[in-house]
Amino acid sequence: MCPCSIDGPGGVLAHASFPNGDEGYVTEVHVDRAESWHIHISRNPPRTHSLLYVIAHEIGHTLGLHHSEHKDSIVFAMAPSKTKFPITLNFDDIFHIRYPYGANYHGSTTKYHLPPPLQLLLQQQQQQHRKTSIMNRVSYEILI
Repeated sequence: MCPCSIDGPGGVLAHASFPNGDEGYVTEVHVDRAESWHIHISRNPPRTHSLLYVIAHEIGHTLGLHHSEHKDSIVFAMAPSKTKFPITLNFDDIFHIRYPYGANYHGSTTKYHLPPPLQLLLQQQQQQHRKTSIMNRVSYEILI
């Protein structure tokens, strides 16, 4: 993570680079040091941004996640005005990180059994992800 001046207060909070598949390539997260940042495990004071939330969002990009259409996703394009605590990942976040990296079913005793409608949704999202990931392999996402 590198604090830098991006565009001053009230604009872009942070940005991150996507992995490009090259050996030795390092992705980076830059946060705008001009913003009012607070790190709280509970709610942040008014007119401040949750550094934990923004960093989680940007780390999603460094792992290859693109913006989601789901407003409760950690990688939704807009930072929420009120961050939910604790910060959690939704189904869309979990699916899209497991698709390229796989799931660690051996690290937990939790079993994942999806009902048929969710299995169909998962298959559709996998097909869509395959189509878009090729076009977006090297890209740059900005959280606004």
